[in-house]
Amino acid sequence: MKRIVVVGSGLAGICAALEARAQGAEVLMLEMQTEERRGGNTAVSGGAFLAPSADTEAARQAFVESLDASTLGRGNRVLFRAIADRVLGDLQWLSQRGADFLPAYACAPPHRCSVHPLEPGQFVGTPRLMRSLYEALDAQGVQVHYGARVTDLMLSSTGAVSGVKATRGGAEVAFEADAVVLATGGYSGNKETLMKFVGPEAAGLSLRGVDWLMGEGIEMAQRVGAQVGNMEGIESLHVAAVDPSNPKGGNPSRAIPYSIAINADGERYVDESRGYVANGKAALKQPGQTVAIVFDAQIRSMPGVQTAMTTYRNMGLTVLEAPDLATLAAAIQVPPERLEETVAAFNASIEDGKAMAAQPAKTAWATPLQVPPFHALYPCRPAITLTFGGLVIDEKARVLAGSGQAIPGLYAVGEMAGCLFHHDYLGGGSLSNCLSMGRVAGRDAAGLR
Repeated sequence: MKRIVVVGSGLAGICAALEARAQGAEVLMLEMQTEERRGGNTAVSGGAFLAPSADTEAARQAFVESLDASTLGRGNRVLFRAIADRVLGDLQWLSQRGADFLPAYACAPPHRCSVHPLEPGQFVGTPRLMRSLYEALDAQGVQVHYGARVTDLMLSSTGAVSGVKATRGGAEVAFEADAVVLATGGYSGNKETLMKFVGPEAAGLSLRGVDWLMGEGIEMAQRVGAQVGNMEGIESLHVAAVDPSNPKGGNPSRAIPYSIAINADGERYVDESRGYVANGKAALKQPGQTVAIVFDAQIRSMPGVQTAMTTYRNMGLTVLEAPDLATLAAAIQVPPERLEETVAAFNASIEDGKAMAAQPAKTAWATPLQVPPFHALYPCRPAITLTFGGLVIDEKARVLAGSGQAIPGLYAVGEMAGCLFHHDYLGGGSLSNCLSMGRVAGRDAAGLR
């Protein structure tokens, strides 16, 4: 019987462990956190999965093209295709292990794919799923050791990965294995790494996920010759401008394309129709890195804006309301006369749903702000959702060396692997990656000869 060590207890690691166990392997999972803090970024995620809109070749190709467009043509098309081919079946597999889904909905145009949210809704469905999956690990006989910090990979005389070294309870322990699956997450909590690869603009970024992801798994794989990629520049991060009192859930993403984004000077600074990541990265360069999402009563009635307002109110966050722009300006701490000028100029530039003469132009979903009351989601400040860079892997989740050859016995999945995204991703894409590539890694590792 083969022995597989999985490092990390988020969705990617769980899926790898369950799949390897189903293939007949003995599986050991090592998690550096306590049982109460297990799950990594998955545990605090919104709980949605991205998938093709139908089980057809055309839909799978549309899924790949949509992700390719969202990543500016610099994402990993090979892995996009691997996920497209598997994820609908993987969602059924997940349902058999305790996942309950709300009805799927279509991605916003021009993207052509679907999003499958967990019941009963955003952020509250994830803990229920994770409890079911941990119960499945226990039922299948997967051993889970908490408080086990993996420090290094072990190599055989032939150069294959043969296990890991770890510290647990103050003692050093070695765990031998036929294969190791790394699922340790990204490096969003490592300010030194972010400053090195992204630059000084990363210094003020807060975190939307857990704060202990330091990139240790990436570094230990590098020490045995692993190749890394996509770690340089702001495009290697997913950044959103969110409510600082609840950066995890206070994301006005659904409202931004229809609203106007206002900085501390009372001015627009981004084409809001480009979405919340474009807004988040633009907010990094604004005075005080603090912005407001502003709309009126007419825009408030749009479904995406209604969704954002409902999310805010469910989380106890404030949706500001004012009878006029001057009053709203005082609430968001911008010069009243400048906000009024900005809105008037924007309104005057709108033609056929666009505001091409505005500064900056708004290329879609431009609606005049003129019907009171006026609203704002404020304050919003930039925060990291996840990191996009990490270990280079192939379609079997095998970690590649600098030569392009797979390192025998070493796999990597989840946020730390694949260099999947660049600049942006589509909501649900990260969890789909964890689900599908996690299963791929577990299956291949268990079948390793």
